[in-house]
Order: sequence, then C-alpha cells, then structure tokens
Amino acid sequence: MSLRLAYLIMPAALIAEFRQTLARFGVKAALPCQRALADFIDNGDFYRHIRRVRRIYADRRRLLLELLQQKLSRHVRFQDHQAGMQVCVRLAPGLDDQAIAAQALEQGLQISPLSSHYVGSNVQQGLLLGFCPFDESEICANIDVLSDIIEAQARARQRERR
Repeated sequence: MSLRLAYLIMPAALIAEFRQTLARFGVKAALPCQRALADFIDNGDFYRHIRRVRRIYADRRRLLLELLQQKLSRHVRFQDHQAGMQVCVRLAPGLDDQAIAAQALEQGLQISPLSSHYVGSNVQQGLLLGFCPFDESEICANIDVLSDIIEAQARARQRERR
C-alpha cells in the first residue's frame, strides 16, 4: 500500500490555469488523505520532518563526497553545492559513462550517465549519483562497487593506449 500526495506552491498567475487542468483531469488523491496532509503541515510536523531529513541527507552527501575524494579523485571531478539530492561527477577523459552505468546496473547499482542528458555535440561524460535512500553502509558499499568499475575501465583504457 502507498500514499501518493503532493502539494504545490505556484505563482498566483498560474493558479487559474492549474485549476482548469485539475478540473479536466481530476484529483487523484482522496479527500481524507488530503486532509491528513494538510493537518501534517498545519501542525508543524512537516517542517520538523524537513529539518530532520535535511540533516540526514547532508550527512549522507558529505560521506559520499569524502568517499569520492578518497577513492576516485584520480578519475572524477565534482563540486559540493551543498544542495540537491544527487551529486554530479565528471569523468576523466577516456572514461565512458554509459558503460560504467551499464556495469553498475549489472551489480545492482542504478546510476544515471550524464551524457544521456545532453543534446548536441558538446556531450560530457559523467555520472549523477543519488544518495538519499541509502544509509552510510550502503553508500560505502556502492562507492566500492563504483570504484572497482571505474578503476577497471581506466586500466583497460590505459592498456588500449599502449
């Protein structure tokens, strides 16, 4: 069982059009669930939840960046924007983000190749790494898997150049 609810904050100029869209397609969430969400927000529970998960996600992001620096600094570049639920890493020249993502998926690790988000000729090789749903031990294990894949690909590229 799942509960699918959402809320939207939008500019006042869009409200009328949004209401028309809702009238045309209907509201998918049941009214009792909407009332429960409204109470959750009104009682301050939502804001307490947000504060709690921000701390948790900040700790997870920090760990991910530390591990990337320790284990993959020769092969990736990244910036800590201290925001978001993913970290974008750019791969060193010669590394193939599509191949890395495919190998990672074979090992149960879902990674989004950055090149698939580009249109045109200036495609960059990189990875989008999510960290929110993983605890510290999972992040460590996932970075070990990713590190092994990237190191193997880097060694293979190096052998090809010889």
